[in-house]
Amino acid sequence: MPFKKILLEGDVVGAEPATSPPPDVTTSGSVGTSTKYAREDHTHGIADGAVGESELADGAVTTNKIHDGAVTIAKLSIDGNVDFNEYEALEFVHENLSSAPTTTKTGRIYYNTTDNHLYVYVGS
Repeated sequence: MPFKKILLEGDVVGAEPATSPPPDVTTSGSVGTSTKYAREDHTHGIADGAVGESELADGAVTTNKIHDGAVTIAKLSIDGNVDFNEYEALEFVHENLSSAPTTTKTGRIYYNTTDNHLYVYVGS
């Protein structure tokens, strides 16, 4: 089976001895400092779709230049890789399925709602 179950704390596996969970890993980051050009009240009214990928240089828009609440999930479309730059994905929810997906890629993770476990695809 190319999907492997990710065991959860408290799972019993045959006669294997219990292992301790990994140590907590915490990170911290700084958003940056405000300037008169990056104030909360400094906004621009740009129509939806007015600026496309071809008009933006790489790195032109960074998270400290986007006002809190300015980007909503309804407006967000990701069709490529996402680099979190060592930041956390907060309140991230894995894909919920009742059985393994039939088409996939190595590294895909899903949550099985039938047995309440995470699974990762490790290849065929």
